[in-house]
Amino acid sequence: MRTFDANFQAQLEAEIAFFALLLEFDFSITYYYNNSDIPIYYSNHLYLPISLGMGSVNISSALSVDRTTIELANAGLQMSSILLGEDVRNKTVVLSFAAINSAREVIAAENIFTGLMDSWSVKEDKATLTVVNELVFWNKKALRMQSSSCPWMLVTDGSNECAYSGSESWCDKSYDRCNALSNTNSFGGFRFLPAISEREIWWGRKQGG
Repeated sequence: MRTFDANFQAQLEAEIAFFALLLEFDFSITYYYNNSDIPIYYSNHLYLPISLGMGSVNISSALSVDRTTIELANAGLQMSSILLGEDVRNKTVVLSFAAINSAREVIAAENIFTGLMDSWSVKEDKATLTVVNELVFWNKKALRMQSSSCPWMLVTDGSNECAYSGSESWCDKSYDRCNALSNTNSFGGFRFLPAISEREIWWGRKQGG
């Protein structure tokens, strides 16, 4: 269960007209929305009304990728034009919960989730967004594994990653052969891996030091 700040809870116990979700998109232009039927002015920004819903917020104390989903109305294809107008991936999204008094003023607000835009999908009437925290960058898979041999295909015209230009027609993908071809600047392997593969590596202070 989410525990709110003590000052925020005190405001909740006071006379309040209604609650609202405040949503901020920090794209090339910053967009502000709220899920009520009136504009809300908060922290020097105007949050425009929009049909807005929030899915479950998955948060863990472990080093995991926290995430939530947000659904917004796409009336008039408003959200489509925003999402298709630029690459919004990895842009900041801030979702807050606000208490509004009878004078339509925000008297207290609490951040629910701050993260990065991960993915989105749009239909004629709805846009669904997935927002994740920064640990998503630690969840990437390598495109290739490190190897002591070169992964490039031999060429003789100077093209692709190999970039060899010459008359030789064979290569065993070793550093020695690449050196013989005077092409080590384009060697794509990690030639020192065999030398350190069986060694014990210490990070920081050396053992016994």
